Amino acid sequence: MKRLTQHIYSYQFPITNIINKYKSSILEECYNIKEKNKKEGVSRRDLTLQNEGLVEELCWPLENIVQENWYTGKVLTNPGIRVYVQTSNDFQSFLHSHEHLLGSISCVFYVDIPQNGGEIMFEYCSNQKPNGYNFKLKPEENQFYFFPMWLPHTPLPHKDENITRLCFNWFYCCEARAQHKYFGDRW
Repeated sequence: MKRLTQHIYSYQFPITNIINKYKSSILEECYNIKEKNKKEGVSRRDLTLQNEGLVEELCWPLENIVQENWYTGKVLTNPGIRVYVQTSNDFQSFLHSHEHLLGSISCVFYVDIPQNGGEIMFEYCSNQKPNGYNFKLKPEENQFYFFPMWLPHTPLPHKDENITRLCFNWFYCCEARAQHKYFGDRW
């Protein structure tokens, strides 16, 4: 595990190999839901994956990583994995957090990362120095990025016309504020 800031950690894991087995069904599911939402006038961009094989292959390693690295208290629920499909012409970018959800730790990871753009930006009290910041992170394949659910963030658009980026997010829902076992950061 690598500490990028006091609120953002990365962890290397062979995500791409797992997701590539399911990529065509993920894209089909995403496009079907997108069309259904369009007909119903719903603007939701991401969806909870229904593919049990993929969810099972990714959720248990994510849970293990959290349990090995953070003090969290009792697990309350497993919300699954959500995905957002982003292209150069079809993206949604706005600063948001997940503090309204039941949980403590967020994790994002990406497949088919574009060369031009496609960063994720985090903002922590950016108008308050010395500890506030805007932090742009260029995602890398096979990296989980963990951060507190209350930390505002936004995916940024990309310019690579032939890239369909898959953006995944996962939440660890627990009864206590997470505290990192090695660095001591409390989220």
